[in-house]
Amino acid sequence: MNKKRWLWLPAKAVQNTLLALLIATCSILFTSGDSHYVPEFAPFYALERAGYDFLFFFRGSKLDRIDPRIMVVGFDHQSEVELKTRWPAPRNLHAKVIRNLAKDGASLIVYDVLFWGATNPKDDKDLDLALKQAGNVVQPMRIDRDYVQKLESLEEPYYNDDLNIDFLSNSVDGCAEVPQDVDGVVRRYTPFMYFQDEPKPSMAAAAYLKLRGLDQNNLTIRKDGFQVGDVMIPRSGPVIQDPFNTRFLIPSAYMDFPAGNASFGLNVTFTDLVKGTFPKGTFRGKIVFVGRTGQELNRENYDLFVTAFTNHSDDSLSGSMGWVKTMPGVFLQALNLNALLHNGFIVKAPIWSVWILVFGLVVAGAAGVRSSFNWRGPAILFLCTLLYVGYSITVFSRFNFYVPWVVPSLLMMSSIILVTYFERGALRRKWSRYVSPQVLERIIKGEEEGAAQRYRASVVFGDIRGFTAFTTLHTPETVVKLLNAHFEKMTTIIYEEHGTIDKFMGDGVMALFGAPVPIPNDAVCAVRAAWRMCEASKEPLTLDGESFVLSSGFGVTNGFLVAGHVGSKVRHDYTVIGDVVNIASRLQGVTNSSDVVIDSTTMRLVSDHFEVESLGEVFIKGLPEHMECYRVTGMRDLSTSRKRKERSRPAKTGIS
Repeated sequence: MNKKRWLWLPAKAVQNTLLALLIATCSILFTSGDSHYVPEFAPFYALERAGYDFLFFFRGSKLDRIDPRIMVVGFDHQSEVELKTRWPAPRNLHAKVIRNLAKDGASLIVYDVLFWGATNPKDDKDLDLALKQAGNVVQPMRIDRDYVQKLESLEEPYYNDDLNIDFLSNSVDGCAEVPQDVDGVVRRYTPFMYFQDEPKPSMAAAAYLKLRGLDQNNLTIRKDGFQVGDVMIPRSGPVIQDPFNTRFLIPSAYMDFPAGNASFGLNVTFTDLVKGTFPKGTFRGKIVFVGRTGQELNRENYDLFVTAFTNHSDDSLSGSMGWVKTMPGVFLQALNLNALLHNGFIVKAPIWSVWILVFGLVVAGAAGVRSSFNWRGPAILFLCTLLYVGYSITVFSRFNFYVPWVVPSLLMMSSIILVTYFERGALRRKWSRYVSPQVLERIIKGEEEGAAQRYRASVVFGDIRGFTAFTTLHTPETVVKLLNAHFEKMTTIIYEEHGTIDKFMGDGVMALFGAPVPIPNDAVCAVRAAWRMCEASKEPLTLDGESFVLSSGFGVTNGFLVAGHVGSKVRHDYTVIGDVVNIASRLQGVTNSSDVVIDSTTMRLVSDHFEVESLGEVFIKGLPEHMECYRVTGMRDLSTSRKRKERSRPAKTGIS
């Protein structure tokens, strides 16, 4: 890359862009398990699956999205007691249920019971006749797979040519298999399965085609989805490779679960249908699903499922079972048909749209952090993350549009930590050369990190008396070592008084008090620092067994100045500009002795804290008039000063 070509770009903008590229790209990689599964990313896929389920929790139940024509008739433990039989119950009882439903005007009967194999011939013939007379029954079939021997067989409704029994011909059948994710949760719908190279419709698809008067030929696969009759289902879920027919890919779609176990009221029981004790017309024009609904009964028969809705939602079954995460298979089949009737499928956001959204929010958030490096900065990026999460929840709730949110939002939140961490490091590196640790912490906690601002502050200039002559008498190595030791003492004192070192100039030092972070009594801190440095400079420094004294003089003044980073994009430093800077520089050169000289403005601010003596009006180079100057002769005892003020106040007479 040509470095000159990119010089016009601000460094922070480049960093923000690179960070956004990283976060957006990782957001795509870690949430694309449906289309490009990477085993190493499995934990991220699991997080996103959990986040998908929580979208249903945030949205809540949508019972208005359930077709009012769909009803469920359930067989449970109470039915076993009342009918004095155990599941699956004699087939003559199922024949009565089918006849009563057909007689009452049910438009479609979906029987979630696999009548496989022979039982009592009389009961089998009775059920066969009931199926034939009704003519609108949908039954399940099951593909039995032996993964060890790589064999599969089809369990279909019972038929016997010798007895003239054919449940299959007298009804429509469909696969009752339910696709589950690796965590055992049902989130998707598959309209068909393959058996020996032939697609077999799901039970819900078979029911829908039957309801519309269509056959299996109306089940087609398209590039952008798959079609069941007139319903176009998007390819929003993962594509499954059939384990026995690897050249076949089974598409799937994320399904909308309007509710869980409360989806269908169990107002009429299996016993009521057997005995005919239900209000006439209850099932007229209804789509009736019949199956097991008892939790214990379904648990025994492995017919309970956790769905994306029930995984985190408090959803009771007819208000009597408390929070149950599992749903009977017959409920799930009914919800599958409901999705086909009302296009209840989730459309997943294209990966490019997620990438663009995350990229834009991270760029905006990172820029916010760096432009306002205090609580507002991280709050901006946190707000961007909340906007993303809120957007994901809103479009899911209102439009059945799924935008992966858990992993992207976690990555966006991590970018807050990254930006804050690196900015703090950069800030420490930049300011640790100038300010005391206490001031540095205040800057890091929220002050502006260098933008030019106007301050009322104090400036201290100091240099070593007779240093030029001193350097001619000693080697450069000795001079440098002594200067380092001298400035070490000066720096410690400046930092202890909450000052900021602007620069070292040969044998001189310039320090600020009250900028870039305002401090109370900055003039007092400045003069005290100058006095302490002056006294410390009189103490000898020992080098190679020889003692040296680097006595220093200091000038202090107070006034308005502008402080900030000055320079080019390639090289810049923090400095101050203003008349007070020049005055402080001139004051330290007023006398040749080791002392502290201040102007009249500073004297008025510190008179309670220091003993001073007037030097009279002194000519200051660069100023048109002479200036009243003072030499600091000592620090006052603050308690004594206060007592003196108390004694000088007039006594109260008690007369108002």
